[in-house]
Amino acid sequence: MNYQTTALWFYNPYILIVLALCLGCVFLGLTSPLFYIIMTGVILPVVVSMRLHTLSEAGNAWLIKERSEWMLYLTAIPIQEQRSTLNNPCFSSPERLKQFYLRGFGGKLAIQVVALVMLFNQGKEIELMSFAGLVEGILVCLLVILLASTFRTLSQIRKQQWDIQTVTSKAGTQWYQAFFLNKQRAQPALNKLCSLV
Repeated sequence: MNYQTTALWFYNPYILIVLALCLGCVFLGLTSPLFYIIMTGVILPVVVSMRLHTLSEAGNAWLIKERSEWMLYLTAIPIQEQRSTLNNPCFSSPERLKQFYLRGFGGKLAIQVVALVMLFNQGKEIELMSFAGLVEGILVCLLVILLASTFRTLSQIRKQQWDIQTVTSKAGTQWYQAFFLNKQRAQPALNKLCSLV
């Protein structure tokens, strides 16, 4: 049994710090970081989940879910609930797997390009040798690094430089799921797609 007594935002200080920095950038006239955080941290995972649900209903994807029991305290009232987390999905064929992740990372790349263009447009009004100019320069560097990382991931998918594993269901059908190998560690492809970086 897991226990939760505070909001989920407080469990991950990294998200709180990034969100606070993005809100600070808004006061400098730079809304691009907040746009990027909302699009990749909220909108993209919801769109990916909805697409996976549609593919699952059509029989083209198999969603492996983990269920856990939680005790949640809302205004000192204990509420017991079950939560299910979406793990790395399985697809009916390697081609379907590749197609899904190419489209997903293509969408993430489009969000990053839009955020970079927004940042350049907002930066036209900022004096280059000011604190806001320094912040804009740092943000441009960060977005370019994220853009390069997404390009590298898309290149790995196109060149089949990822690990595709076969999973057999209880019914005996073959399913395929993907992992990226980073420093001798396998990272599920869905986690990389839905991450902020």
